[in-house]
Amino acid sequence: MGELTKEERDRLAEIEDFKFVVSDKRGRRFVRRLLENAGVFRLSFNATNESSTAFNEGARNQGLALLNEITEVAPEHLTEIMTGEE
Repeated sequence: MGELTKEERDRLAEIEDFKFVVSDKRGRRFVRRLLENAGVFRLSFNATNESSTAFNEGARNQGLALLNEITEVAPEHLTEIMTGEE
């Protein structure tokens, strides 16, 4: 097995950075706020405004990407992040 590519090294650094953030309760609270602000825990549909729905879905998509990162990289912190309990 050869050396890692730059992309692989960068991804490993991202993973370590993320683990560092969620290893502390302050980081987990911050990540939970990001998920809440992105609308991960609510509907994005707006019956009166399609543009608002599209905007909300874009934000929610970013939140879902963050949620996916949690489940892939730091699943041991998922419950704490989702419930806000330490």
